[in-house]
Amino acid sequence: ALAAFDATDPVPGNGFADIFGCPESWICDKIITNMIAFSGWDNIQQTIAGYDAMFVQAVDSANEGIPMVAYTWTPSEYITQLRPGDNVYWAGVGAILDDSNPANQEGGEWHDQRGADGTGGFAKIGPDQCPSAADQFDGLCPIGWIAADILVTANNDFLSANPAARALFEVVRLSVIDVSLANLAQDGGASPTDLAVQWVADNRDLVDEWMVAALKGTYVSVLVSAGSESAAQRARDSLESQYGREFGILLSSDYASLRPGYWVVYAGPFVTPEESQTTCWTDLNRRTGDLCYGRRLSQDPADADTVYGPAPG
Repeated sequence: ALAAFDATDPVPGNGFADIFGCPESWICDKIITNMIAFSGWDNIQQTIAGYDAMFVQAVDSANEGIPMVAYTWTPSEYITQLRPGDNVYWAGVGAILDDSNPANQEGGEWHDQRGADGTGGFAKIGPDQCPSAADQFDGLCPIGWIAADILVTANNDFLSANPAARALFEVVRLSVIDVSLANLAQDGGASPTDLAVQWVADNRDLVDEWMVAALKGTYVSVLVSAGSESAAQRARDSLESQYGREFGILLSSDYASLRPGYWVVYAGPFVTPEESQTTCWTDLNRRTGDLCYGRRLSQDPADADTVYGPAPG
C-alpha cells in the first residue's frame, strides 16, 4: 500500500507517504508534524509549501482517482472542490494529539486537540463522509482536530425580548457546503441578501421545520385588514390545523402589535387569497400556503383595533 501511494504522491519514490500539509508559519504545519510523531507514523511526512499550489495538485489527484491526503478546513471555497462523500473522505485518526509535544515543536504544548473537557478531536460527521465514524460508539468522526463551530452572536436584551428568535438560532443547522458556496459566490460579487433569499427558497421545507420549532410555545398572531372577520377566522383555522396550536387574530386598520419580541405570521391586509399569494410569493418570495413568515409589525398596542382568539398577553 505504501509503495502504491508513494508512486504518485508529492515526492514519488522516496519511501514515504507524502501528504499535502500547511505552509510554513501557519502553525498548522507544526501541529501536523506533532500529530505524525504522536501517532508513530514513521512512514508519513508532510509536504510544506504554498497552500493554493498544493491544493491544485490535491484536486487534480482526487478527480483522477489518485490517492492523496490533504489538509483543509470548512467552511471555505476549498471544500467546494474537495467534497467529502463525493470525491474525497475525511480521514480519521486512532489517537487525539495531547500536550506532550512529541516532535519538540515551538509552542507544541499548546497543540493539544483534546480540548478543555477532553472530548475534542471529534466532529459530528457521519460515515458517509468519514468512514472512521462507523467504528466509533457515538458515531462521531475522529478527525483529530478540535472542531470549530459557527455560533450566533446576539444581544442578550434582544434574546430576552425575542424568545422565538432565540429558539430559531438554536435549531438552525447549515451545511458547510452551502455556506462555502455562498462565500464563494459573495467573493464573486453576489449580494448576501440575494444569496440568503435564494437559499431559503431552495430549502423552503427545511426552513418551515425550523420556524415551527422556533414558534412552539410562543404566542403568534395573524394580521388581517379591518372588516375582514371571516378572513381572520379562516386564517386562524388554517394555521391551527396546519401547526396544531392556537393562533390569535389581530384585526387592525393599519398595523397589528404583539407582546414585545414575538414574531408575526403575516396574512394581510389582502382582499382575496389570490392577492395574498401574489404578495407573499411573488413580491416577498416567502410563501407558505397563503401566508408569509417573519414580517415585523408595530409594537404599539394601540395599533390593534380588535383581537380575535387567545389574548396576546
